[in-house]
Amino acid sequence: MDYYSTQVVKRALSGMSSFTTVEGLTILLWIYSFYVVGLGIWRLYFHPLAKFPGPRLAALTLWYECYFDVGLGGQYFKEIERLHSIYGPIVRISPNELHVKDPDWVSELYPVGNRRRNKYAWFLSEGTGATSSATVEHDLHRQRRSALAPSFSKQSIMTLEETLIQPNISALCTQFDAHASANSPIVLGTAFASLTVDSVVQIWYGAPPAQTSRWKGFPRWTKAIPPLLTGSHFLRHFPKAFYLLALLPNSLLSRMDGISFIFGLQKESAGLAKKALESPSHSKAPCVIQKLSNSPLPARQRSLERLSGEGFSFVMASTESTAQTLGAIFYHLADNPAVLEELRAQLSRLQEDQNVNAGALSWSTLEQLPYLRHVVMESMRITALVTGRLARIAPDEVLRYQEWEIPPGTPVSMDHHFAHLDPTIFPAPKKFDPERWHTAAENGKPLDRYFLPFGRGSRMCIGMNLAKALMYRTIATVVQRYDFKLFETTREDVDIVADNLVGAIKAGSKGVRVKLRLREPRAA
Repeated sequence: MDYYSTQVVKRALSGMSSFTTVEGLTILLWIYSFYVVGLGIWRLYFHPLAKFPGPRLAALTLWYECYFDVGLGGQYFKEIERLHSIYGPIVRISPNELHVKDPDWVSELYPVGNRRRNKYAWFLSEGTGATSSATVEHDLHRQRRSALAPSFSKQSIMTLEETLIQPNISALCTQFDAHASANSPIVLGTAFASLTVDSVVQIWYGAPPAQTSRWKGFPRWTKAIPPLLTGSHFLRHFPKAFYLLALLPNSLLSRMDGISFIFGLQKESAGLAKKALESPSHSKAPCVIQKLSNSPLPARQRSLERLSGEGFSFVMASTESTAQTLGAIFYHLADNPAVLEELRAQLSRLQEDQNVNAGALSWSTLEQLPYLRHVVMESMRITALVTGRLARIAPDEVLRYQEWEIPPGTPVSMDHHFAHLDPTIFPAPKKFDPERWHTAAENGKPLDRYFLPFGRGSRMCIGMNLAKALMYRTIATVVQRYDFKLFETTREDVDIVADNLVGAIKAGSKGVRVKLRLREPRAA
């Protein structure tokens, strides 16, 4: 070390106040440079993940991922698939994260029972940690979920079919009837979003039916949500940017379609939560938030703010996924007339056996119809809506994949999207072919284990039963009640091209649009 450097170090130790501005900046630059170089050496050669295969740039910095997801708009999931083609089934995709592409390893990363799995906090948005779905710690998540799960069990949802779900579907058909009479196209995503939101807020808050018709601007759902989801990657890489929104004037926020819409929806949800907790209803309507408020959860877990946030999170998580899935199902039915006619024939036979109309067929009955079940599964597989990788951390367990030992505390992720479109499992994976499920089962190689739209393990989607009930009963009712024809809609309006938490279709798409005509004789 030369004389000048020695004097600089001595003066640094005695306090920064004696430095000139230039000297101070020089010291900070040197410190930062040493830090960056040291961090790079650590990540490449001494980090616990240094032995795992993957590109050096991804191991060095998160800017690699940022380029694909922020710069290119949700394309890192495609880059990850490319990396697997080069490096094999396990790849280091960031300085701290591994990714595994092997559908047969799903149950190891997402186990049931007492094997602890934490969420990777880096994936969670600012301010969402109070909700069950965004809870990092395994034990706290288990506590929150155990209070919530009974309200969304299969038995609980079945009790709501005739009092809540089917009346909401009937209200949806009223909208469809109007469009059929006017011979005007309807955007299925918006219609199904309204159905889902109405169902969820009735279940969560004991709200009256047709809630969305009272909310100004709700039909903007399919316009407002996709641009908002597009910003999800930016907020993950630059989380503090979220707080800048609080500094913006309302006049400016009102012009930001997605932001203003979500803030309005959040305000409406908070109002419903407050009303439900402060003025308990004595009706027979379900009210999950009241059940949670009276549950054995600790007092801090039962606050109005947390329960309101929990409900809003559920609305957001369930609506876009269910609406987009239903839209895709009806696209594939309209695009495959032979499949649609076979489904109608089987539904008609089921109606005759049960001596009921299509709208009265229960979810449990419909789910036992193999052809309908395979239509739903095939649509969900092709749509592969869960494109975001689901990272988990085993805090106190060494995970093993083939010859690799993964240190405890390491974030490891998988993509269900890859399993659903794996040509070695599903030949011609982009082809809509419901028969493949039946054929595989007959050949003794059932494909159900690779069907992962709701996730697996102790954190799998808690709204799964509600989503299934809505989908099965909606399909049965609408398919038998209407003829429908695609309107200015192509495969590009359902195919996933980007990962924005959920799969995103091409920019500028108006969604799945159809023209409807009442069928004769009227079947529902």
